[in-house]
Amino acid sequence: MWTPARKVLIEDLQQGEYREATEEEPAHIVTLWGEKASRVRVLGTVVDKTLEEERYCFLYLDDGTGVISLRAWGEDMKKLEKYEIGSLLDVIGKVKEFSGEIYLQPELVMRVEDPNLETLRLLELVRARKKLLNTGLLPRPKKEVPPVEVLEVGVESRVEETIVRLDRGSGVSAEEIARELKLSRPEVEEGIRRLLALGSIYEVQPGRFRRI
Repeated sequence: MWTPARKVLIEDLQQGEYREATEEEPAHIVTLWGEKASRVRVLGTVVDKTLEEERYCFLYLDDGTGVISLRAWGEDMKKLEKYEIGSLLDVIGKVKEFSGEIYLQPELVMRVEDPNLETLRLLELVRARKKLLNTGLLPRPKKEVPPVEVLEVGVESRVEETIVRLDRGSGVSAEEIARELKLSRPEVEEGIRRLLALGSIYEVQPGRFRRI
């Protein structure tokens, strides 16, 4: 079912409660203000980019309240790959979640030439919050949100290649990969999470992974 995109701050998404899809509702976020949103519209600046040619493209968008990743795979990569760090973008996308991290699957991405529009969007949302406060509605207390991890380009490929090289039939652990590549355990685990999301590897037994 199509739903209109709700204008939000990135903080609203990071502080919200993600709910999986049901027969009655699509997957959505419930903001601190109790608003439900499955499709959202955010405006911010690209502060980082991860591109693996012909596989995926991630952009990291900052609106001053937080940073969120925009993720596209395959044919959808063309929606993101032409934008570089510093681009100001107005994005409509679906709210998604993977391993506890909220991200957006972009549907429409528009470059913004006038930086004043960022200030106008913020004022628009602040006014909407004031109206809610005037009705007596108070937001839930904020939670501490860990920073969005930006994966170094090429780490996933190196992790995948190492799994293939070391696998003897029972899979390869994150510790073995980290030791082989001389990377930190968190870097390797993030690479594994991304590969699982891409469907490139699977967990053959707890803590051990094989390429599909």
